Amino acid sequence: VFKKHTAFVYIENETEGPKLDLPWWFGMFCWTYTLGGAVMLSHPPPKWTYRSNFDYRTYALLLLFVQGPFSFMADYVNMTNESIWHVLDRLLASPMSILTLAKLVCTHWYMPSVFAFVLDFLAFGFAIMSFTFSQLAQSNHDQEGFIFWHNCWHLYPILKIALFLTDMHILDGLSAAKEKLAAAERLSHAASERIKNRSIWSSTLMACGLYENGKKRD
Repeated sequence: VFKKHTAFVYIENETEGPKLDLPWWFGMFCWTYTLGGAVMLSHPPPKWTYRSNFDYRTYALLLLFVQGPFSFMADYVNMTNESIWHVLDRLLASPMSILTLAKLVCTHWYMPSVFAFVLDFLAFGFAIMSFTFSQLAQSNHDQEGFIFWHNCWHLYPILKIALFLTDMHILDGLSAAKEKLAAAERLSHAASERIKNRSIWSSTLMACGLYENGKKRD
């Protein structure tokens, strides 16, 4: 955790093999966390946040102002250098991973949806797989493999943005439409019950001689 370098650290005249050459778009992928935080803050919090203790806004701010810059400085600017950014990035990784998992649980605990849960589970599984292969490639000094799998790991915020927008604008809309339909059906059923009860009551009164031809007897 407290190492100031990665397996790709390059020391002039000491490191064997070529220096890791990261493409410019590798650096861009480091900012996907920042993009994810910006999207979260640009939309109203989902309904499930009002029924849980998850600090949605703080999590989004951490993605926006901390996770993105730390990732860029550690994974792109200083990947082949000894730097304190590697320590900071690793120290941040654990609490952010816990918060991400907590958000995942809260999302589907308070707003259960089988379709959304399956998509979220697949995205999370893809992220864990990509991170594992990225670390394995780094240990084996596989430069091409590391670049590919690390970028796949940084695709996770993009997948989450897609799921977030789908949930906000499609699934939530469908859910609201279903709730309105269910409410209308309940009102219709209640009205039918009132009419039915009134009819039964009138029939009972007529049977007792209190009403005649639908009019109250004097």
